[in-house]
Amino acid sequence: MSLKSSLSQKMIDPRYYQLLVQSSLLVWGVWVLAVFPEPQQVLLHLSVTLLTALLLQWWLTSRIQRPINALSAINTSFSLVLLLHANHWLWFVVAAALAIGSKFVLRWQSSHLFNPSNIAIVALILLSDNVWVASGQW
Repeated sequence: MSLKSSLSQKMIDPRYYQLLVQSSLLVWGVWVLAVFPEPQQVLLHLSVTLLTALLLQWWLTSRIQRPINALSAINTSFSLVLLLHANHWLWFVVAAALAIGSKFVLRWQSSHLFNPSNIAIVALILLSDNVWVASGQW
């Protein structure tokens, strides 16, 4: 067994670290910094974003015969909830659909080209006055 294969078997997927950091930032932002209006609102936004992302990811992967990547959908949901602000929770559904959809449309050699969360945020900011990013929240 080569050193490279031995190391790759022991490495943890970095998306787990990403999820840990995003979860910590969300908890810290809600309860310590109070940068989000209400914990219930954050929970609602996270719930609808996660549900939309997971359902769309499942539907798209079943169409092209690929395994679902739930961790990717979860990380995308956390990114959207951390960065995006909106007047209504339905914007989070649209953002999740755009982000997950872009993972399947904007691809090159089995990888998405851009950060899906950023694609969704930029698209919604350009198309609507009802969403924004608070540049000074952190």
